Amino acid sequence: MDHRSIRAHGRNQQNNRPRHASTGRFRGRGLAAVISAAVLATTLSPLGAGVALAAPFTTDDLTGGSPTATMLADNLAGTGVTVSNVTYTGAENAAGTFAGGTGIIDFDSGIVLSSGDIANIIGPNVNDGTSVNNGTAGDADLNLLTTSTTNDAAILEFDFVPNANKVFFSYVFGSEEYNEYVNTTFNDVFGFFVTAAGSTTKVNCATVADGPDAGTDPDPVTINSINNGDPFGTSPNSHPELYRNNDPNDPAATIDTSMDGLTVTLVCEATVVAGQPNRLKLAIADTSDRILDSYVLLKTASLSTGLPVPTIATATSADITLGAGTLSDTATVSGRVNPIAGATVSFRLYGPNDATCTGAAAFESLDVPLPVADGPVSSAAFTPTLPGTYRWIASYSGDANNAAVSGACNDPNETVTVLPAPTELFILPNTGSQTTLLLLSAALLTLTGLGLARVSRRQAVWR
Repeated sequence: MDHRSIRAHGRNQQNNRPRHASTGRFRGRGLAAVISAAVLATTLSPLGAGVALAAPFTTDDLTGGSPTATMLADNLAGTGVTVSNVTYTGAENAAGTFAGGTGIIDFDSGIVLSSGDIANIIGPNVNDGTSVNNGTAGDADLNLLTTSTTNDAAILEFDFVPNANKVFFSYVFGSEEYNEYVNTTFNDVFGFFVTAAGSTTKVNCATVADGPDAGTDPDPVTINSINNGDPFGTSPNSHPELYRNNDPNDPAATIDTSMDGLTVTLVCEATVVAGQPNRLKLAIADTSDRILDSYVLLKTASLSTGLPVPTIATATSADITLGAGTLSDTATVSGRVNPIAGATVSFRLYGPNDATCTGAAAFESLDVPLPVADGPVSSAAFTPTLPGTYRWIASYSGDANNAAVSGACNDPNETVTVLPAPTELFILPNTGSQTTLLLLSAALLTLTGLGLARVSRRQAVWR
C-alpha cells in the first residue's frame, strides 16, 4: 500500500514540553554530608545560574497584516543592499518571520517560506506527515527546475540595489518529504532567481554541484539533490554531508523541529550590477501533489555584499568534579563560500567565574587547522586546578572568501562547571581508649577557647 495515502493531513498539533529542572541530593551520613553541602553552597552559585536558556522557536505569518511582505524583504536585507518594489504571491500562512532558531539551525532569526503553513515547522517532531493543502497555484519558474508540476507555491519578489557586483545570503531547506520520498517524483523544490540589471535572464543561485542527474550540473537544491537515501543511510543518496536527518521513524527525530529532514546552512552567491536595481525572486512549492510540505529559512540581514559570515556552532565537554576530568571544546563552522585551505579555529577558556570573559584566559588552544569540508574540530584538553564556572570562546580565522567570526561569552553551549572536590569528615574510631577521648576533648576545648576569646574581644570593643 502507498503509505502516503494514510499519512496525516492537516496541521500538526503542537504540544508544549515541560521543562525539567535538574535536582541533586547529597548522599552521606551525619555531619560529613552537612559539611560537604555547606562547602559546595559557599563555593559555587547554583548550577546554571546566570546562563540564559535558548528562546523558544516561534513564527509569525502574514495573516492579519503584520508582518508585511515589505517587512520580510527588509528583514533579509543586510550590509550594502537596499530593497524596494516588494510583492508576495501565495497563502498568507505560507510566509513570515521566525525567531529562536538557535539550537535547531545555525542562525537565530530570519524569514521563512513554505508550501504549507510556516507554524508547522515548530517541534517536537511527533508526526511523520505534517501537511496543509493551501489550494494555491504552482510556479512556472519552479516547474523548470523539476520534472513535475508544482503546487502551493509561496513567492516573494523585490528589487534590490547593491553597492558591489556580488551578493550573498544564507539559508536552510527542510521538508516532510524526507526520507520516504527521496528519489521519487515528489521532489519538492525551491529557487532563488536573480535577474541582474539590464538582463532578462533569471539565474537560480540555490544550487548544489555534482548531483545524481549527470549533465545538469549544478543541480537545484531539492529533496532528490540533498539527502542520505531511503531508508536513511542507504544508497542511492546525494550530498549526504549536507543533510541532517530528523525523521521520527527513520530512525528517530533528534532536532526540535517538525521537519523530517533539513540541510546544513547553505549560501547563495550571485553576480549582480552594482548601483542598479536587480530583481530577486524567492519561491518554494510542493511537487506532484499538495501534501507533505517543505520550508526554506533565510537568515536575517544575510542578503549582503560583504563576505559571507559563517556560523560557528560549539559544544563544550560535560561538567566535572575537580581532580576527576578535563575540559575541552568542539566547534563546527558552516555556511562558508568556496572555503580555502589554511583556515583555523582558536579556543580560549575563561574562568573560573569570569562572567565577562575579559580577564586573562585560563587556557588557550590556538590555530587548530580547519578542514575545507565542514566538520567539527576540537581543542586540546585542559585540567583545571580551581572549581567554578568556566566559559569557552571559539573563533574562526576567516579566509579570502569568508569573514572571521567568534562565539560569544556566556553562550549556554560554552559554559561548563567544575565542582569542588568532595570534603570528607573523618571521625576517629570509638576504641574506648582514654587517649582518643582526651584528643577529642582537647579539640573541643580548643575550639571553645577560640570562641570565648572572640567574644571577649567583641565585648571589649563595645564597652
